[in-house]
Amino acid sequence: MSGISVWPEASEDGLGRAWEDAERMTRVTVIDAPVLTLSEYVRQAWHVVEPATPFVPGWHLDAICEHLEAVSRGEIRNLLINIPPRHAKSLIVSVFW
Repeated sequence: MSGISVWPEASEDGLGRAWEDAERMTRVTVIDAPVLTLSEYVRQAWHVVEPATPFVPGWHLDAICEHLEAVSRGEIRNLLINIPPRHAKSLIVSVFW
């Protein structure tokens, strides 16, 4: 099968250009994407995960989300969330985060 090329730009230079274009498009997409906090994501996605339960915002949900974001950034290494049952801690940590 010599002489048959699956990709027309099978040369090293053509693939290099394609890779650079893909990287540039990815960077533009990431940079142009709106910044969505975990708290806002929970608010917007709540009806998908818990359609029968209305979302009731509260300071405890914002606090959990802010601390989880700090864990994601590496600012907190160990996090213990100690609040009463039925305050959405497991849902936020296990599903939304």
